[in-house]
Amino acid sequence: AITLGAGARGVVYGNFARAYPSHLRIVGVVDPVPVRRERYAQTHGLAPDACFAQWTEVFARPRFADAVIVSTPDHLHADPCLAALAAGYDVLLEKPIAPTEAECLAVLAAAQATDRIVAVCHVLRYAPYFQRLRALLQEGAIGQLIGVQHQE
Repeated sequence: AITLGAGARGVVYGNFARAYPSHLRIVGVVDPVPVRRERYAQTHGLAPDACFAQWTEVFARPRFADAVIVSTPDHLHADPCLAALAAGYDVLLEKPIAPTEAECLAVLAAAQATDRIVAVCHVLRYAPYFQRLRALLQEGAIGQLIGVQHQE
């Protein structure tokens, strides 16, 4: 897979690849921050020609992986996902799919049209229940928070 975004979430997926090399191998990285890109490349033994500052550079060359991991900032999810689908990649898409309904529908349409996989990694931080719980905690309505253990 090629990781688009070598920040916190991208590193989590990269760590999975290191722990389970028979399941996932990272073959490319995109990150506009040189130190993050270089650190990720070194961790995964990537050649310089597999490291990019912008995600558009990945899709300017022939396909060289099975999948793309989109772990860019939230507002930069839809366009790289759409480009990956158009290039024939399956996509592991960090949540949210996109910030607008129109972009979400575009991703759905592209996935259906290309018959590619878009696996969305969901968290519940935007769900009303968790937003309200966070507000209550911030207001001190529940008391002083000592620790949290959450299991689904």
